[in-house]
Parts: sequence; structure tokens; C-alpha cells
Amino acid sequence: MRKPAAVTGTVGLKPTHGAVSGHGTVRAASSPSLDHVGTFTRTAQDARLVLRALWGADARDPRTGPPAAGPPGEAAVPEGLRLGVAPATLGGDLVRADVRAVYERALGELEAQGATLVEVELPSFATLPLPACFAILLHEVASVHRAWLATRPEEYVRETRLVLEQGALLPAAHVHGANRARARLKAEARTAFEQGRLHAFVTPTLPITSMPLAEMDTGRDLPALIPFTCPWNLTGQPALSVPCGLTDAGLPVGLQLVGRPLEDDLILAIAERYQHETDWHGQRAPPSAACVSWSRGGGQLAVLRPMRVLGRAPDVRIEWSPSARGLAR
Repeated sequence: MRKPAAVTGTVGLKPTHGAVSGHGTVRAASSPSLDHVGTFTRTAQDARLVLRALWGADARDPRTGPPAAGPPGEAAVPEGLRLGVAPATLGGDLVRADVRAVYERALGELEAQGATLVEVELPSFATLPLPACFAILLHEVASVHRAWLATRPEEYVRETRLVLEQGALLPAAHVHGANRARARLKAEARTAFEQGRLHAFVTPTLPITSMPLAEMDTGRDLPALIPFTCPWNLTGQPALSVPCGLTDAGLPVGLQLVGRPLEDDLILAIAERYQHETDWHGQRAPPSAACVSWSRGGGQLAVLRPMRVLGRAPDVRIEWSPSARGLAR
């Protein structure tokens, strides 16, 4: 949700893991412990309204459980708001210059609204999230497809089949190590919240902007698109992307807010106040600006302009544009 939202100037919300049922979603491309069902909206206020309707336990989805908190209400931004920043691992030189300029301006806007920025250290976030995320994803998705790979391999496109076969051959020790890394990331984030007396983390959603399809190289560019978002899929914490400006080329940039588990209402309140004080969500990229497209089945992440949808299971391709009023599959 957050990556396509960042490049389309919309709000993408990833709720706390297990707060929203995944029943009815496409399970054949699912990683149950990483996937979250979230929303795309124009504003954070709309995201709150939709989340309120979706929130809660569902007997049809074992990932959900008895809610430890009710659906998000009208939370107020606390006095003395403290936002954690980690430039060494979730910002700084990892962010391309044009995105960094927009992000730093957004930090200034948050400070002008009364927030205090607190620099924190998250050393494990520099090296563990990407390998842990890919190991868990490959293992869980391959488990879903194991029987089909054995009986209907010819129905998969080659790239998808190779990825799933790699997941099926992944040693158990690798998966165990990935889950140990996940536990370490959770503990490190929890410690940073406690020691910094934080209400939320703030990062760029993406370190780069979208790019022309002809320039896209999945193997090279995919890791560059997810370093600030995949850690929170592992920890299960709520996170959202809110528009925070346009680069000089007119491409949208997203600001990511990350909260404690089940404090979805707080990051929504922070985003609502930010949108009340700024108008970035009301601005549009010029018609010539490109936007991201994600194809789950083939592992493709591409950037296009007009919205078209091309697909055949199990290789589903989604293409998105800022002018689109919906998302088809």
C-alpha cells in the first residue's frame, strides 16, 4: 500500500498485522506473516473511516484474534509529540538527493506543527530486513504453490516458477534465521520507542521516485524501493505513507509514519494534522510524470503512465496512474 501510494500522491495505510481480516484476498500470492490488508485513500481522514469499518477479528482468518483495542477513534495528536528519525539506517545518504530535499522540508513542516524530532539508533535495520523479508516471503509463498508446482509447472511463467522453486528449496535454517532476525528487529524498535519516549517513527516512504519502464531493472531496483517499508512488514507495526511534496521533476514523494502495534489511530491523527496544515495531498503530478506499477506473480515492479491492466493467473500484472479512480486486477 505505501509504495504505490508514495508515487501516486495518495495515502497508503498498512494497519497493525492481524487487525484487519485477509479473508477473500488472493492467497495464492500471499505471505501470511508479512501481508497486511490496507487501504488507498486521498486523505488520512478517509483512511480512518475505512479502517474503522474493516477493523476486528474474523474467524475465517487465523491471523486475526480477539482485538486488544477497539477500532481507531478520533485520536488527538498529543502535546509534546516526539517523532523518531534514524538517518543512519532509514534516511540520510540512503535517500536520493531530490527525495531527501522534499523529505527534509516535510520534517521542517512537522517541527513547525509542534513535533520534536528525536534521533534514534536502529543498527539491525541496516542489514537484517531485506534478507529476512525475502527468506520468509519465498518460503511462505512457495508453501502455497507446492502442489501446483509439482502437477502444473507448465502453467507458470518461467520467472515466477524459478522464484517459487527457490522458495521450495530454501533450507529450514535460513527460515529459522529470518524469524530470529524478525524478533531482533521487533525488540530494537520497541527499545527505541521506549528509550526515546516516541509516539512514532518518521522516514521517507521510498528512497527514490518512480522511473521510466524502459529504465527499470527488477534485480537492481527492487531492493532500492523497499528498504524503508519492508522492516515494518516484518515487525507488524502500523505504518502509512502520506504525500509530502513533489520533486523538481514533478514526481510525488511520500512521508512514512510508523506507530506502535495497535496505535493505528495515533499515526492517522498525526497524518490528519499534517494534511490539515499542508496541501500536498491536493496537488497532482503533471501528466507527463510516471507512476509505479507492481506485478506480484512475475516479481515485476515497473513504472508507467496510463492505467492498463494485463493479467493471467498466476502472473498478475497491475498498472496504476494518479488519475485512476480505482484499481483493477
